[in-house]
Amino acid sequence: MKSPQFSPRGSAALLFALYLAATVAKAPALFVTPRFWAEEGVVYFLQGRELGFWEALWAMPLGYLSLPANLAGWLSAQLPLLHAPRGGLTVSLAIQLLLPWIVIANRFFDGDRIRQAMLLAMPIVVIQSAETWLNSINGQFWLMIAAALVLAAPTRPAGLHRHALDAAVVALAGLSGPGAAFLAPLFGLRAVIERHGIWAIYAALASSGAVLVLLGDGASRALSFPPDLFGLAAGFQLVANNVCIGCALRSFPYAAAHQPWFVLALPLLAGLYTWSWRRSDASGRWMLTASATLLVLSFASMLGKELIAQLPAFANSRYFFAPAALLFGALAAGRRARAPVALGIMAIVGANGIVFALFHPVVGIGDGHAWIESVEAHRRGETDIVFFNRPFCGFTPDPPMRTDGIALHGDGAELALTLPRTVERGTQVFVLRQTIGHETWQTGAPAWRDAGLFLYGTPEYGRCFGGDFPRPFRAVRSDGPTLLLDRHALGPMTGHRFLIGHGERFAAMLARGDYVIVDGTELAAALPPLSTHAPPTRQAVVIDAPRVDGTALDACARWGAGCGFEAADAFCASRGLGPAVDYRIRYDAPPTRTLLDGKTCTAAHCDRIDWLACAPAPTASDR
Repeated sequence: MKSPQFSPRGSAALLFALYLAATVAKAPALFVTPRFWAEEGVVYFLQGRELGFWEALWAMPLGYLSLPANLAGWLSAQLPLLHAPRGGLTVSLAIQLLLPWIVIANRFFDGDRIRQAMLLAMPIVVIQSAETWLNSINGQFWLMIAAALVLAAPTRPAGLHRHALDAAVVALAGLSGPGAAFLAPLFGLRAVIERHGIWAIYAALASSGAVLVLLGDGASRALSFPPDLFGLAAGFQLVANNVCIGCALRSFPYAAAHQPWFVLALPLLAGLYTWSWRRSDASGRWMLTASATLLVLSFASMLGKELIAQLPAFANSRYFFAPAALLFGALAAGRRARAPVALGIMAIVGANGIVFALFHPVVGIGDGHAWIESVEAHRRGETDIVFFNRPFCGFTPDPPMRTDGIALHGDGAELALTLPRTVERGTQVFVLRQTIGHETWQTGAPAWRDAGLFLYGTPEYGRCFGGDFPRPFRAVRSDGPTLLLDRHALGPMTGHRFLIGHGERFAAMLARGDYVIVDGTELAAALPPLSTHAPPTRQAVVIDAPRVDGTALDACARWGAGCGFEAADAFCASRGLGPAVDYRIRYDAPPTRTLLDGKTCTAAHCDRIDWLACAPAPTASDR
């Protein structure tokens, strides 16, 4: 039974208007105070300030071509600083509005507007959309869906205008990121099945960005596919998170602790796709094929997959956005779209998405206000830093970021960090270590431990950080414009690289470029050997999985207060040790118990201290 018939143009306009209204309603604040998100600001906006239009448009600052992000960054750079984020909003909104255009123009489901609406609702309500919502760097994932919809378009005679529209969308997707190239073999397969050359043209267009990267100086990405980790990630990201996000957040820490068992989830996922295939029409089956292909290949090329088990269940969800939207789109809008099962899926996924949006708004929802406050403070001369995302990411509009003027040298037991100016009061020194060949940064010298901290950006334009806040390095003293670091506290240098810098805050250090990243092997070779008679460094005491009365230690010392180092310091003191040197938080990992007031937290958002390092107990000489 078809939906009530309206004039084709009128019903199409109504569907487009409803989609636009839903897009605004999901995050209306972004239309009032838009923001930069992640690399959208620190890479592409700053690139747009430095390069001309054509050079910026085809640049590959992150090793691959992302035409929408390049365009958004350049457009933002042409606007007054206060309104600069509107450039990214304009580009990303245009990308998201491509979906109803494709569905309507290709007459999905013979023009049945109800089924078209159910299909278009899925990218909006799946929880993965929160990480991709209205930001140009993640527009590539929306364009992957757009290209997949072109792949799934019904087979019928079409005019030149529809082929031109579809070709433009696929070409834009191909030039937006590496993901669209994953669909090229499927376009080729459809060309063989239907013996129609247009699909071969689409295959070439989907591969265009990947070809340019190979011909240019773009960077390749290492592939890996641990099956148990894939089962864990796909099982939660694809299914559990979109069915009951509260259940997923509570159960994920326990599931992550039994990761090897999740290899058994692979046949269950295969069964889900098989069942969905049987319920779908031809368009739905192409969507399911695209979903499965993107799921496997996106995971294989995913950055930071080694941290999946340590982060909340919905972290890094952008990689699963297109697979989830296409899977549930095929289920909800298939040939049995009016059946109770399809309507039930639509209701569950929709309600779950609304609940998630209430407690976890789209990324960067408050950064627009912070941007305005920061720009106005800079105009008043109160600060030299404008923040994209306070307190993690900023830049210095004037003068430009400085990346030189810092020198490292050593003589004896100390490493000298010579600065271009005298060290100001309140300056802190930060030292991070990274093992060569690994992405994880370590903090807490001399008891180095993996940190839940990551850096992003580029050396050319700037860097920012996310995750945990690093603790200042304590084994340091100042001498005018020189900071002297205890080499013994740094531990072995060979085989590591070190980030060493200074500032009142870590983000300020990154924004001003007051840091260096050095190869520890080269540095050790250039320095004189340490004296074998030097007094041994007293090692910090590392405590894994600290507990309070058998329950994991909450990240806050008291209920809702004293979070972070105050909780870690209090726990160290309760064990008769010195203050905390470092710690790591595992987010959304209940149950937890606060140390000082003994309250138990069982909600999904409860955070625990995963491990901490305490300074040794004070000795008589220390007193």
